[in-house]
Amino acid sequence: MVTGGPTLTGTLSGGTASVTTSAIPVGTSTVTATYSGDSNFTGSSGSRRAPVLPPARSPSW
Repeated sequence: MVTGGPTLTGTLSGGTASVTTSAIPVGTSTVTATYSGDSNFTGSSGSRRAPVLPPARSPSW
């Protein structure tokens, strides 16, 4: 969840979560990540300020 923004669902791969969206403006936002847990791992939650980067642009040659 992004403060003042939408709730997003990300992908977890190799211990890293990622999400792609155009619903958050470029800049710095407070992001809260929540993991509900499963039979092997306890759930957890944490927040931090994180940069929101513009999309990568392909060169036009």
